[in-house]
Amino acid sequence: MPSPLKFLSEFATILLNLWNKSFCGGILLGDRSQMHRVLIVNGGLGGAEGNTGRILRIAEKHLSGQFEIEWCHLKTVRNVEERFDLCRRASGFIIGTGTYWSSCSSLLQEFLEQATETEGSEMW
Repeated sequence: MPSPLKFLSEFATILLNLWNKSFCGGILLGDRSQMHRVLIVNGGLGGAEGNTGRILRIAEKHLSGQFEIEWCHLKTVRNVEERFDLCRRASGFIIGTGTYWSSCSSLLQEFLEQATETEGSEMW
């Protein structure tokens, strides 16, 4: 039986291949004259070196070359305006978090609560 991380890695690869064929092929790439920017938001409590960070690096590997990639590790990027600036520059998002008591991480919950006031704005 494969290790849990190997299983998650293979599962993420399959999901990214499906996402790449359907989502990237049409919705995001309307204007092909410019490279679109994807913001990878890591809401994992382990930060860049945790399991969520490791899975998200697989996503980055599959998307690099097709998109400009930026990262927001919620554990280390604590300034709200800095987070919002990253969001404003993005054409799309990949959000990753671990599961804690059947919910997302406190870092991601905090970020979503902070972003509530921006709903319907040019940021999104």
